[in-house]
Amino acid sequence: MTLIINVDGCERARNSRSRILKSAGFTVVNAASGHDGLQAVNESVPALVILAVDLPDIAGVEMCRRIKARWAEHPVLVMRISAGSRRAQEKIISLESGADSYLCEPIGPDELVASVRALLRLHVAEKTLRDAQHYKDCFLATLPHELRNPFVPIRNALQLLGTCNGPSGIYADAHRIASRQVKHLGRLVDDLLDLSRVSNGTIVLQKELVDLRPCSPFRLWPTSMAIHSSV
Repeated sequence: MTLIINVDGCERARNSRSRILKSAGFTVVNAASGHDGLQAVNESVPALVILAVDLPDIAGVEMCRRIKARWAEHPVLVMRISAGSRRAQEKIISLESGADSYLCEPIGPDELVASVRALLRLHVAEKTLRDAQHYKDCFLATLPHELRNPFVPIRNALQLLGTCNGPSGIYADAHRIASRQVKHLGRLVDDLLDLSRVSNGTIVLQKELVDLRPCSPFRLWPTSMAIHSSV
């Protein structure tokens, strides 16, 4: 079942919201303060935190920022709830602090449940995208190494054949074609390895100034910036 942490300093509002969500089939953990809410988030990593604007110990905006910073890699959705008298500026601040949704009281039971379900659909979609990205990165990291397994002995065999004096005519042409294609394949494998390193964040970029005047007949720019990569 989907876990929701309901953080509100007002006991009546907290319990009422919890009953509505539980009746809709959600698992709800209540917290009466920001510190209790943060502890519950760290212990259980819920799908959603419903966070009241007014808390007895931590500002709701600050708590939202902490949740988003702590769980950046495995996002926890945050829904902020405030009294209807709050200014629009409070909503803007909440959304800019990382909140995924903002509702103003009074909130009917159907509206609350529908809003929660909409956010959870977003959570599922984001998780699907993260998983797909992870599988793609794993595939790219494995593929060039697997390609090198048959590539290296083929290249070595061609180099060995190239040292023989016997091949001539059609055999020499076949050898040249195979050697050229193996060289091309080697560049593709190296490119895949570089792509894997970029995806894993292991590429280090080193910047240096390069004088282009000796190699450019136009000499429009005295210097330029070049970027080299190294592992």
